[in-house]
Amino acid sequence: MEKIAIVTDSTADLPEELLDRYNISVAPLYIHYSGREYKDKINITNNQIYGLLEKGVEVKTSAPNPKDFLAIYSDLAENQKVDTILSIHISSKLSNTVDSAHIASKSFKTTRIEVFDSKSVTMGLGLVVLAAARMAAEGKEAGAIKKSINNLIGKSLFLATVENFEYLLKGGRVSGLKRLLNMALKVRPVFVMDQGKVKVSKVCRTRGSSLEQIAQNLKTAYGNRGSITLSIFYGSDLDAAHDLNQILKREESLHIAETIFTEITPVIGTHSGPTIVGLAAIPVLV
Repeated sequence: MEKIAIVTDSTADLPEELLDRYNISVAPLYIHYSGREYKDKINITNNQIYGLLEKGVEVKTSAPNPKDFLAIYSDLAENQKVDTILSIHISSKLSNTVDSAHIASKSFKTTRIEVFDSKSVTMGLGLVVLAAARMAAEGKEAGAIKKSINNLIGKSLFLATVENFEYLLKGGRVSGLKRLLNMALKVRPVFVMDQGKVKVSKVCRTRGSSLEQIAQNLKTAYGNRGSITLSIFYGSDLDAAHDLNQILKREESLHIAETIFTEITPVIGTHSGPTIVGLAAIPVLV
């Protein structure tokens, strides 16, 4: 039987238990400050990042380099004797991670490596990775898994809100944010992924209204349209994540087969700040 491995990067935000259960390999992104380099989730924590941001320390992030992927792919191909590697990553509009993976993949002749741009981030990426890993664990063929990956990338939904614009403005990864800031300061935006970019879709006045808007967007996308796998992600505000979950439970048109709670990684927290809360969803494969 064909042996298939799934690879992703640390921005997928998948809980460690799921990474271990499905043998998903992870390439960590990097965090830089004060002339030092750290690996996402390995030797730096969210609390450390939030503390640095609070003090005004300049923190930057960068993609894994091709050598990082070469090490992962080599281990899978040579030590674990994998036939096919499916490598699924953060949107190429947000990071150079996909480029690094592509460069590394060209070094292998006998092991088939296919790199996918998820056009998303955090669990918008993570849920696609998880679905692929579950198919591989079930013994599905690589062709069928690749087809499902591409299908789910097109259907993956990402929605989020934050309380503080400061970190997003510094990161420059949200389209239209400066224009929005000129309009109003005390607002809570709702963000979506659009063609691999994070964009503002709606402006709300309170945390409650922004969470309600997120639920409404999910309902519009998936209400009465079959079962979905859902993830609720958060920074430091677990209460907001639970509030969002309670709102979703009231929506009778949503058929949620599974809900995964996860804390964002330090790299994501660097750009979003600690107040981020949101969700990702994909349809359940049948």
